[in-house]
Amino acid sequence: MSSVTGLSMKQHQDPPKKENLEQQQHLYHPHHPSTSSEYIFQEGKVCISGKDVEIVPSYRFLGVQLDNKLEWSTNTDAVYKKAMSRLYFLRRLRSFSVCSRMLHMFYQSVMASTIFFAAVCWGAGIKAKDANRLNKLIKKAGSVVGCRLDNLDEVVRDRMVLKLRTIMDNPSHPLHNTVDKLRSSFSNRLLQPRCSKERYRKSFLLSAIRLYNSSKPSQ
Repeated sequence: MSSVTGLSMKQHQDPPKKENLEQQQHLYHPHHPSTSSEYIFQEGKVCISGKDVEIVPSYRFLGVQLDNKLEWSTNTDAVYKKAMSRLYFLRRLRSFSVCSRMLHMFYQSVMASTIFFAAVCWGAGIKAKDANRLNKLIKKAGSVVGCRLDNLDEVVRDRMVLKLRTIMDNPSHPLHNTVDKLRSSFSNRLLQPRCSKERYRKSFLLSAIRLYNSSKPSQ
């Protein structure tokens, strides 16, 4: 199944995606509307060969469930379901008197990798109730393992700051120039880009900059 993603644009701008679709149709012929789906962040329709493309509320892309409001509830449901099945096996291992060290290794490699997959992408924009669901699941796993495990907020914070530092140190990264222009000339902090929408404020870049600045001593 193919996907067509509609991006939010200003009202006075004509969306160029129809022209792009026509170009793609010639490059990757045939482009079947019946096997394509579209999820959008604003109202509008896409036509391929004179047929409307079905609009879907969510779409799975690179292992992450994206919804048209970027609220991540659909992704949280999928993550929670997978993690619950892993928790079952973690409990089974404990029933066989497996040592705490091995249980912790199993959690990190099998369960935590599921819960925190692409957390840099959705960690800052997740709803509070969804974050609580995952934190309760992590707490249950901690009781099985027999030690305290890092919660969602801690993992997301560390990974976001680490990812931002990686971008800053890698000139070939697509976001390197964007972040480099935000460096303050008076301190080692980053300037916060202006934004008007809460959805953008909770995106990776702005959230990572806030966390990065909070980790720096004020001057």
